[in-house]
Amino acid sequence: MTLELTKEEREYLMTLLEATHREKLHELHHTDRSEYKSIIRSEIAMIETLRVKLAVT
Repeated sequence: MTLELTKEEREYLMTLLEATHREKLHELHHTDRSEYKSIIRSEIAMIETLRVKLAVT
């Protein structure tokens, strides 16, 4: 699947991903439940992958 974005759209998505990434790192730091930490780590990894893909295009 190909998704074409304008420069402004890409920059906006990067801003949203960066904010979500910070929130997830904060959430990870403040939780004690290992199952939930695993979920958050998976979400963080997905956000990081998306950021790389957006940065390359």
